[in-house]
Amino acid sequence: MYITKPFLYVLPIAVAGLISSPASAELVSEWSVGLGAKARLIAGATENGNQAGIEIVLEEGWKTYWRNPGAGGIPPVFNWLGSQNISGADVSFPVPHRYQDSYGTSMGYKQSVIFPVSFVVIDPDQPVVLELKLDYAVCEKLCVPVQANLSLELPTNISLGLSQGLQDSVALVPVANGADDPHIVSVQFSGSPENSWLDVTARFPNGPSISDTFVEGPEGWFLPAPEFISQSEQGQNMVINYRVSLNALPKDASIAGAPLLFTLATDGSAVEQPWVVE
Repeated sequence: MYITKPFLYVLPIAVAGLISSPASAELVSEWSVGLGAKARLIAGATENGNQAGIEIVLEEGWKTYWRNPGAGGIPPVFNWLGSQNISGADVSFPVPHRYQDSYGTSMGYKQSVIFPVSFVVIDPDQPVVLELKLDYAVCEKLCVPVQANLSLELPTNISLGLSQGLQDSVALVPVANGADDPHIVSVQFSGSPENSWLDVTARFPNGPSISDTFVEGPEGWFLPAPEFISQSEQGQNMVINYRVSLNALPKDASIAGAPLLFTLATDGSAVEQPWVVE
């Protein structure tokens, strides 16, 4: 049976190096409260340096979105202008969930989400100031844009470890897949100019009880959540067939040679796999 429901992933490789730091309350900014949600910055230290996160807590029944939001959604936008003593900030996205509403299938998060943030400190002997202008959307029955202006100062030589929430979020960020991980087997273009799609086959080793696949295309492409078609067992593997509609692509989009990024999720792992359409 095909199941999609909230996941709890444990990725030992992703959290290696965090566990030795004691889990404790991080540095936190003030909450920025909006309709249906509130947001803040959090930060702590690992053996490899500082780690920050953008925490969004949602009211009951509300959701926010992944970087590919699906039908009717809006992805978050992060503006770090004004930050001091960093050379950049790289935001990671935990694996999303599927949600069905009147607009169709969207991909995102309910209850709460923490987006891990990695950054490079320019001068380790000086404090860091993180300044974030966050634009995101929250939806209950209608989608509402929210803006949060967040600020957090990190002193030198932070002694606080990461909270369990930030550790868990780091573990939920997909990693590059290896030979024994779930992977895409084939991607085939089908249909006509008026109605076209991709037939996608994914293989999940060891027949996980929970599995799902997400896909992203080049900038400006809208790719909906892959539609489940069928599944079968092949030895120790579960093989799942999906269909991805191409009907909402830009008119000048070229399918041949298009780079795609697949995210494959199970009850025990989350991996990413690039693919170029032939």
